Amino acid sequence: MPISFDTFGALLSELQTSLRSAVPRAVLYPLTLFVVALTWIVGSVHGWAAVDAFWTPRTAIEKAVIAAAVVLGLLLVASMLGALQGAVSRLFLGVWPASLAVPMIRRRRRELALAKRTERLLDELERLIEGGLDLLVSVGSSKRRVVAAARPLPRFHLVGTADLAWIKVDSPPTGAMQRVEDAVGRMTTEAIAPDIVLQGSQLLRIPEGALAADRVMVPVGLLRRNAPAALAPGDLVRLYHRTADVAAPLAAEGWLVAAVDGPAVDRSSSPGEGVLRTTLAVPLAAVPMLVARSRPGRLVAVLHRPEVATPVADAIGGDPADEADDPTTESPTGATFDPRAWADGDVARVVAGTPGRGDELAAAWLASLWADERPDAVAEQQARALADHAARTAALLRSKRPSAAQRVHLETCRTALIDLFAAAEDEVVYRRDQARKSLRLSYPSGPAALAPTTVGNVLRAVESYCDDLYGIDLDVTLPRLRAVLSKDALARLGDAEERLRLLEWSWLAAVTLGIVGSAVAFAGEAFGLAFAVWLGAMLVAWVVGGRALPGAALGYAEQLRVAVDAERGKVLGLLGLAVPDPLEQGQEEALWRRVGQWWEYAWAPGPYTLATGTPAKSAEEGADA
Repeated sequence: MPISFDTFGALLSELQTSLRSAVPRAVLYPLTLFVVALTWIVGSVHGWAAVDAFWTPRTAIEKAVIAAAVVLGLLLVASMLGALQGAVSRLFLGVWPASLAVPMIRRRRRELALAKRTERLLDELERLIEGGLDLLVSVGSSKRRVVAAARPLPRFHLVGTADLAWIKVDSPPTGAMQRVEDAVGRMTTEAIAPDIVLQGSQLLRIPEGALAADRVMVPVGLLRRNAPAALAPGDLVRLYHRTADVAAPLAAEGWLVAAVDGPAVDRSSSPGEGVLRTTLAVPLAAVPMLVARSRPGRLVAVLHRPEVATPVADAIGGDPADEADDPTTESPTGATFDPRAWADGDVARVVAGTPGRGDELAAAWLASLWADERPDAVAEQQARALADHAARTAALLRSKRPSAAQRVHLETCRTALIDLFAAAEDEVVYRRDQARKSLRLSYPSGPAALAPTTVGNVLRAVESYCDDLYGIDLDVTLPRLRAVLSKDALARLGDAEERLRLLEWSWLAAVTLGIVGSAVAFAGEAFGLAFAVWLGAMLVAWVVGGRALPGAALGYAEQLRVAVDAERGKVLGLLGLAVPDPLEQGQEEALWRRVGQWWEYAWAPGPYTLATGTPAKSAEEGADA
């Protein structure tokens, strides 16, 4: 039966439409550009005259058949490549052989550690600037801001940030703590009630490493003649057990003296001989040995003096405030401080913000100069580098006596510094928030989940978000969530996913064109064209892979988060589970974890009703129920 040209054209058009609907556009568009670019390279190498000699003699029907064959072939190739979407996705997710993945994961771990360190430094910088700003404001206020206990603190409690709160009082007691940093890490010497202003006499400074996690408080009695004469809380002592003329140490390291409660009478020794009642921080493993040998007459305490590093501030110089009444006060670096020179010298430039109003280092430096001690956040090399430049400002800011304040116009300086600190605080808070958002959006919550690629880490960050917030295993929940998503949410998620897939295939097309196109040009002895093709293709691959692809991954991850946040309840309705009302976050997390175990290990979470009908209808019925 003969077939007319119209019938053939209609069949061909229907076949093209069917293939176009079956071929993903994310594959078709990069493939088309690849074929066009490769055809141009071949024509440039071998000459367009041969192409014209082939095409011009053809009849209209032959040209139509050739064009249709090219289009059909392109669609068929794109359809076959679309079946490899899973392999391409795994490539960009970082599912690589171990020999390739391990070096990249190590690099990502270094990047993650650097990002977390930056976040911590910005947190420390914010607290530092906030403390300096509060101190500046409190100088001109009738009420002083001091540190108080936020909750009941027992004796021998190691103070943390959560234990402290700011309060304002009219007349702070002597020795009141002015900074949170000064109280954190110290140990209480007595029980402290809430809202009580913390004083230095109530907090014991702990030597580094003297209060490890395995230390327990043990009361120990010592004969006064066997104890150091000036034994005080905070000292480190080494205990010896004396038998006859031999004294054997109980431990090589020193033990912290937490309390010295005073003398008592030892009834086991000679009448009236005093026993010093102490409390020592003893390693848990050494308690049985100490109890077995704890007779006051046989224990001897010797002060333990470990070597400590010289603080940076001591190495640089003393405190100018110690001699603030002297108009020729020496700065930490030895330069003479002239109060009249501050108006047009280093101090004026710092107050005006010229050295960098938004400079984190300058802000931290100013805050550290106003404080009583240099904080640990300021590194030693930074402190030394800034010491020469900051000599006069250090003396100015540390001169807190009324006479010195009059000489250097402290009120004017205080007002200018408040403006400077406020601007620096706003900028540091903004930078800290941006760094925190970037960290949460770009990396998973734990180093063990890191992927070797940027796209893989962005999508694993979504998995960490769902697991940490809701207890949802996104890998097993996402297919079921897609089945119950609303049309708008499914369309947004599909568009974001298609943009990501389009850029993935575009990167592959650019890299393939750079290899194949440069090889074709090199074989045709067009060396300049080969270099240009290689350079252009690699530039396109760098822009797509290094700039566009991470942005598309973040957009797709955002839509995933929105879908989980808004419509995760439909999945529970689809399963026919009876959801408690109201549902607390802890209960929801436990429920989702049981559901995940159900899907993965067939462990049923409890009674449920079988959902019937379409997924969307069942989800709506479950949600209404």
